[in-house]
Amino acid sequence: MPTITLICNEFPPVIMGGIGNTARVLANNYLKIKNLKVNIITAKYNENKDLPRVEQKGNLTIYRIKAPDWLEFIIGKVYKKNLCFPFYVGLFSLFNRKLIKESDLIHCLHVRDASFLFKYKKPLILNLSDIYGHLVPKNPLKYPFNEKGKFLKYLNHMWFRIIDYIAMKKTDAVLNSCIYSKEMCEKIYPFTKSKTNVVHKGTDFPSLKNMLSKEIDIIFIGSRFEIKGAKEVLFAVNILKKKYPNIKCLMIGRYSKFDYDYEKFIKDNSLQNNIMILGNTPHDKIFEYLKKSKIFVNPTHLEMISHTLTEAMSVKLPVISSDVGGNSEIVQHEENGFLIKSTDYDSLAKYIDFLLKNPKIAKKMGEKGYKQVKEEFSEDQMVEKYINLYNKFLPDERRIQK
Repeated sequence: MPTITLICNEFPPVIMGGIGNTARVLANNYLKIKNLKVNIITAKYNENKDLPRVEQKGNLTIYRIKAPDWLEFIIGKVYKKNLCFPFYVGLFSLFNRKLIKESDLIHCLHVRDASFLFKYKKPLILNLSDIYGHLVPKNPLKYPFNEKGKFLKYLNHMWFRIIDYIAMKKTDAVLNSCIYSKEMCEKIYPFTKSKTNVVHKGTDFPSLKNMLSKEIDIIFIGSRFEIKGAKEVLFAVNILKKKYPNIKCLMIGRYSKFDYDYEKFIKDNSLQNNIMILGNTPHDKIFEYLKKSKIFVNPTHLEMISHTLTEAMSVKLPVISSDVGGNSEIVQHEENGFLIKSTDYDSLAKYIDFLLKNPKIAKKMGEKGYKQVKEEFSEDQMVEKYINLYNKFLPDERRIQK
């Protein structure tokens, strides 16, 4: 029976972004494969802190790892706990070398999580989830984010450059979620040209029966508010409020103490009845909110490809997205949505206004988007391509049979 070790810093029940969603999809599908054993190494912090360290679910063994409490206390004072997960993975692989050595293949859902991994000559597959460290300039004076903690963020991104490179030198194959990601990967890491693959992230297709009333005009989802363009959403809603006094905007995600002060802006501009901010939200609840919404907005600054776009399209929402990364591989301007510059909140407001005034066009755009993601972004096609890639590195007698 082949054994796959899956490494991911997010895993259900706590999902904060695309990595957690990919982990959820893979776990649900790998549970159905009888001749497969899967070890899952994930984090045990914040919302996950009360979950068991080791848990068995069918053919899945879930290991939730963390540093000792005293070390986490120190880390929490100077650095985000979740950004230390690569160190924990390295320690886990060192002290649990038998588990790694008995694996036939290791798959990290974020390149960074393999930086300190001892892989013991096992095939290693990495998902290139982001290249944020390489998308910002090396010159700190040209660093694009001007909010609190700018220098610390700059150091983080420069650190990412180093540890991402270390991980990429170890890999046997790279999984890219879009063509843009593949091209950037081969440009930044020329030694990967024979190793890169494009597999779109699969998305859920919830039932569209009994669709809920559209009580939310605009919905925004971002695991990191500043990078995902939350500030532009605030500015756009503030513009639209003059024309639509009762406009409703829901923002789902998280931001840190170093980000822009969103709550202060809402209060200063009397937007308390127009904008609601939720923190991390269970995945099934997100689809409930999407179904209640009219328009999905995604004015992200840095991106590989936004998984939230495909989720919004899966419930037939028209989308407005910034034209960065691989987003234009999903959004066709004036067909299934609109593309804008990431900082252009005036255009964001203009297209929201257009879609609110033209519900028939909005509906038509939503239908086109739904058709596209149904054809190109299904969970089945993603899992099948992942397994086909695994089998390239497994001997004939250890290949996975679905």
